[in-house]
Amino acid sequence: MDNTKTTHSAFKIALVDDNSINLELLETHMRMLENQVGIAIDTISFENGNDLMHYLEEHTLDLILLDRMMPELSGDEVCEMLKNDADYQHIPVIFVTSLYSDEHKSEGKRLGAEGYLTKPYIHTDIVNMLTPIIERTTGR
Repeated sequence: MDNTKTTHSAFKIALVDDNSINLELLETHMRMLENQVGIAIDTISFENGNDLMHYLEEHTLDLILLDRMMPELSGDEVCEMLKNDADYQHIPVIFVTSLYSDEHKSEGKRLGAEGYLTKPYIHTDIVNMLTPIIERTTGR
C-alpha cells in the first residue's frame, strides 16, 4: 500500500503498519494533528518495512511511525537498520504497537526509537509525542 498525500513544504511522516485499518487510523490522527499544530503534514503509508526502506533510497522523511510486529521485516529490524545507517539515523522513529510492557519500551529505546505509542491510539498521546518533534524539526 503506497498512499500519498502531498502538500508543498510539508512535514513528511511515514506510517508503517501491516494492518490497513491501523494505517487509516493513523492517517486520521495525522490530519487532526495537522490542524492542531498548524503545519502541513504529508503522510505516506507502507504495509511493510521493505517498502519503507526502498522508498528511503530516493526520498526523505522527517518522521517514521513504525509498527514493531510485521511480517518479513519487523519494526525492530527496520529501526535498527535506520539507526545504523548514517543516511537515515537522523530520522526520528516512534514505535506504534500493542506491545506495552516496560521491557518492550526499554527495548524500543535501545533500538533507537525516540518514542513509543501503544495501541489503541489516544490522540492526546500522539499530540504530546509528535508536537515537540515537529517543532524541533521545523524550527517552530
